[in-house]
Amino acid sequence: MKKNIVSFLLCFCIAASLLSGMTPSAFAESLPLERKVDAAQPQTDEGESIPAVEDVPLAFPSGEGGSRSETEEVSESLPLEGKVDAAQPQTDEVESLSASPIETAPAEEVTAELQATYSGACGDNLTWELDTTTGMLTISGTGAMTDYDFCGAPWYSYRDSIKSLTINDSVTSIGIMAFCYCSRLVSITLPDSITRIGVWSFAYCTSLTRITLPDSITIIESEAFWQSNYLTRVIYCGTKTQWSKISIAAGNDALKNAARTYHTHEWNIEHEIELPSCTEAGRKIQTCTGCEIKKTIEKISALGHDLVHHEAKTAVCEEIGWSEYDKCTRCNYTTYIAIPAPGHTWDEGVITAEPMCEEVGVKTYTCTHDASHSYTEVIPSLGHNYEMSDGTEPTCTEPGWALLICSRCSDPEYKDYAALGHDPVHHEANAATCENIGWNAYHTCSRCDYTTYEETPALGHEYIANVTKDATCTENGVMTYTCSHDASHVYTEAIPSLGHDMELKQRQAPTKETDGYEIAVCSRCNHPTRTTLPKLGFDPGDLNGDGVRNSKDVTSTRRYLADGYSIALANELIADVNKDGVVNAKDVTILRRFLAGGYGVVLD
Repeated sequence: MKKNIVSFLLCFCIAASLLSGMTPSAFAESLPLERKVDAAQPQTDEGESIPAVEDVPLAFPSGEGGSRSETEEVSESLPLEGKVDAAQPQTDEVESLSASPIETAPAEEVTAELQATYSGACGDNLTWELDTTTGMLTISGTGAMTDYDFCGAPWYSYRDSIKSLTINDSVTSIGIMAFCYCSRLVSITLPDSITRIGVWSFAYCTSLTRITLPDSITIIESEAFWQSNYLTRVIYCGTKTQWSKISIAAGNDALKNAARTYHTHEWNIEHEIELPSCTEAGRKIQTCTGCEIKKTIEKISALGHDLVHHEAKTAVCEEIGWSEYDKCTRCNYTTYIAIPAPGHTWDEGVITAEPMCEEVGVKTYTCTHDASHSYTEVIPSLGHNYEMSDGTEPTCTEPGWALLICSRCSDPEYKDYAALGHDPVHHEANAATCENIGWNAYHTCSRCDYTTYEETPALGHEYIANVTKDATCTENGVMTYTCSHDASHVYTEAIPSLGHDMELKQRQAPTKETDGYEIAVCSRCNHPTRTTLPKLGFDPGDLNGDGVRNSKDVTSTRRYLADGYSIALANELIADVNKDGVVNAKDVTILRRFLAGGYGVVLD
């Protein structure tokens, strides 16, 4: 009992220190040194130089009063977040005081507010627990740790809270990718039982500057310390020869290049005891005087539960019950299972006071489990049920009156009714169309023939012409006429075809013995035509067809061209002596030159 009270007071002091602003590490520094167990590796302090050589001898005092080595001084200055308090478990002491709800409730409230603890399994016989208020992750149990896929470790989501790692004795391996990306991890404690460090176990642990490795390690797998580039000091708890026998795979340059010291454990004669709990074994441990690594020298069996039997309690209407159960006096183990309160089951109720026209009634409900539990409901008053005895109904324009008598209590009531007024029903407007009448929005009365209806006449058609198909040389076009009031009213007219607009593109004049031709193309549709020009039958220039080209032919041509003369030529093409397709003054000049000779004019 005395131990329980001391442990409870210790927990209370820790909580009080947190509320007052003191960090857990500052509180731990205030404890007596014989109660502190350093679980952290030596850390790099600011301003400390790291040896440049690989193998640095590390001396430790052989007993009390000996000189301290540099490593001892560094270890003593470590933050206490990495140290393990060897005091007995706190669960037992808090549970022993749980009989007083006034005392227990505040303690539970403080714990919930100041501490966030996560835990679970990480191997067949291994468990983990993370206290995010201190950053301490602890691995306990026996055997190998689970190998994980990327981001698969159960504490991965809380990795930014992990500052120190303690793996307890009897753990044999560190799983693949177990602590990768724990970028704030600065302190690691490994037991002498570790033989294997898996692939990427401590990859990207960028705040890790030192680590102490036990001589039990036989293999460090590939990239176990990948990109942990701030690792500058390795303390190996063994000899240089033992180190050389460790299988260190590729990708561990940070570990290989760090300054390395060798150390042989010297165990304290004094031992500490970690007390067992109901479900977890305790142990006697010794601490190395130089590196403060711990080892188990004796295991203490778990206590098992100290059970107290509690009788069952039947649940009633508003009170929970429970089956008979057992509860441990040391921990929170219990077989207690609450039976929910069944609540009231009310009958259908009985009317204990009938309602009247102007008085309320009462309905009483009784619990079928316990007749002493009942409640009542008010039944609203019925109100008068008036019926028409005499009178006149009002209309839209005329008032009415009524004599009413209550069917239950015969209470009379006379009422005057004002004229109802019209009950308007709205009708939407309907626009007039080309052929149908319309009307504006209007109202009618649902009770009488009142209306504001006004008719609007039909609009008639107003057509707008639009060419919907252009006429071509050979096809008619279409002119479409659409009503501007209603586009569904349409009629069409044909636009006559244009005919070809031929343009002469090529001409070959006929001769006396051969036909000529003309090729023309339509300017709109490119339609081509070829016209044959029959042979002349006469020589070019023989306009009168007498077989002789002379001045008579010149005179005939001039008369043909002169206004007022209508001289028929045997063939107009005969007069076109220059074969340009036109009979004009040029042809007269050429014919005269031909007759005069000496001009080199040839007519054929």
